[in-house]
Amino acid sequence: LLLYYSMRYPLIILSLFSIILSSDYKKSTFLFSPINNSPFENSKLSIQITKDVLDKKLSYYYNSKNGINTNLELPFYIGDIRTNLDLNFYEFSGNHPKKINFISIHPSIEWGKTIKLNKNLEWFNGLSLGFFIFYFEHTWKRFFMFASAGESEMSLGLSSILNYKINNIYSINFGIKKNTIFTYNKINIISFSIGLSKSFETPLWLIKILK
Repeated sequence: LLLYYSMRYPLIILSLFSIILSSDYKKSTFLFSPINNSPFENSKLSIQITKDVLDKKLSYYYNSKNGINTNLELPFYIGDIRTNLDLNFYEFSGNHPKKINFISIHPSIEWGKTIKLNKNLEWFNGLSLGFFIFYFEHTWKRFFMFASAGESEMSLGLSSILNYKINNIYSINFGIKKNTIFTYNKINIISFSIGLSKSFETPLWLIKILK
């Protein structure tokens, strides 16, 4: 409970500090960012191991196992956009004759700003919108019928990610993200992640589709 309240607004604070710490303040604010005339040219594909810290409401019934996140990041006209897919397994720990385990499937799209702190270190802060799908164990046989087999709720997230460049292609990233799931009683989940990213030129056919 103490962790939840202490982390309630950390990402908003980190976003503000990232603007202040930038080497060029005016060019780093969201409102005055220059327009990128060549969006989508470079891509960054990442995969991370994640660990969720659940709020009191959800942790009373469930334990979260290690999860996995994959995302694709591209430069946008202003800032950067990321597509995310998070997968996690939640084990029921409450008092119920039937264990109601579920897999969470969490696709989202995110917009944010990447700031260079030095030659090898970048800092991304973003805001995401997605759907959190509760895919319950008794419906796992109907894997390709998410609409009828699970429950989905809208989510809103704030994230902060540090990327350390190993070379021009690969980088290591460390992240923290707070998601609010808009169930009847809102659920808050804080996720920590560590992973590896690969940068590459976006294929021309994909650029044409995105534009």
